[in-house]
Amino acid sequence: MPPTQIVLIDIDEATIMAERERISGLRAALVIYHPFWASLLLPMTIRPDVALPTFAATDCVDHIWFNPAWTRALTWRQLGYILLHEVGHIAFLHALRKGPRDHHKWNCATDLYINSMLDQLTGDNGKTLYDRPAGINIPGLGECSLLSEDWAKDLASEQIYERLPEDPTAAASCPGHGKGHRAHGPQPETTQGDVPPSGSPGTDTRNPTPQWSDGHCQPGRSCLQ
Repeated sequence: MPPTQIVLIDIDEATIMAERERISGLRAALVIYHPFWASLLLPMTIRPDVALPTFAATDCVDHIWFNPAWTRALTWRQLGYILLHEVGHIAFLHALRKGPRDHHKWNCATDLYINSMLDQLTGDNGKTLYDRPAGINIPGLGECSLLSEDWAKDLASEQIYERLPEDPTAAASCPGHGKGHRAHGPQPETTQGDVPPSGSPGTDTRNPTPQWSDGHCQPGRSCLQ
């Protein structure tokens, strides 16, 4: 597979701080709008990473990373969707349930499951809590949208996985999605304490690294086609 090309976007400290503040506000508001999801999100350590080739990613334990150069293009409700998407990977134990499955394909399956669930998630007022990002313009990449398929509704991640294509080149054919997963996905030889991929955050003794990212693809280049 060709090497991952990470598109670095110039961003200043003020923008990074603004995104941090938006996320802090979202975490606080979620306590009121949906206490259950707030109890899952509040314990997470959330850090910016401008080299992350996606909106956000998680180590599937207790860390979430976001790329402020990407998230600044999101509305408040879309940013909330992204945060809950990452929490979903942790809450539903997707890393533990993966087993011997292909990482990219399993990430796609779990992305579809989470997004299908979040599309139906409502607050106490009965209205949809957050909006799934679609057609978001990212400089250097074009429009990106989170994965969504009507047929995935009400299916478990394992069932979705079985219905996805077996094409082993799917990850390489999707620049905005597959390469991101491959760049930050766990490899067979990876163990705790290994050096994180280039550009990854995480400097504590456990060296947490992003493993599960939001599912996004560019129009006409979807890895699910």
